[in-house]
Amino acid sequence: MIERPADELFWLSGPVEEVAKVAPPRDGLTLLLPARVDLGARKSLPAVLRRKASMRDDMLAPLQRFGVVVALDLGTDQAFAGLARPPLDGEPTFREPAKKALSEVAPMKTTQQLLVDLRAALVLPWRAGELLIFAAARTLRSEPMHVVLQGGTSGEPPPAPEREAAVISRETAKSSPPLPAVAGIALKVDAKDHLLHGAYRLRSESFIHLVFCGRIYPHPSVFRLHAQGVEGHFTVDLSTLGLGSPQPYTVWAVSRDAVGGPAEVASIH
Repeated sequence: MIERPADELFWLSGPVEEVAKVAPPRDGLTLLLPARVDLGARKSLPAVLRRKASMRDDMLAPLQRFGVVVALDLGTDQAFAGLARPPLDGEPTFREPAKKALSEVAPMKTTQQLLVDLRAALVLPWRAGELLIFAAARTLRSEPMHVVLQGGTSGEPPPAPEREAAVISRETAKSSPPLPAVAGIALKVDAKDHLLHGAYRLRSESFIHLVFCGRIYPHPSVFRLHAQGVEGHFTVDLSTLGLGSPQPYTVWAVSRDAVGGPAEVASIH
């Protein structure tokens, strides 16, 4: 478990440094955020996104370019996803370093940190509720964290609904992953037929939200499907989703009970 810094630290001047004093960097991806937010007193939801990884991994997927944040409103069962840092004006398309350059990198670790306003990054409706939030960067994922938004609301209109992922089968397929032993979601890609197979075991019937993060153009796309019953399988035809630019993707799944993935998709046209 991650020790959570005191809520007030996140609204101080220089919160990244203040948070580091009480929560030193650790290996992998970490997202630190307040436990409670008073909507009447605060206008932002600051978080510190941190990755401690090898210098090679940092070159392959810089956190500033590939950091993604995902939130699930546990009351409305709606998911939100966005880049931790918006693209800069005129920023060139990311190109992976050459193999020769990667082979010459020293076997050392580096820590990258970002201050993220989750309200802005996720375009969150500023309303009371409880959110489950995690971050991802390529195949790394942070531990999901809960935050309670309390107090008055801004009277914002409700967000647009998520796009639906058309389920073409709910039967167990040859390529389907096995049902998780405990609450969870498992994903497996059939690259030949461009199918995403899933298996789930949940505590209550709900939506499963699929988050697709591009490996070249990383802005995430979110789709949802209805989990019929508390356990079962599903198959989604990836070619019907209309994701846009042909590129490889990393796929995550999130529900009220679990976060699943990653699944790697070579390319979706």
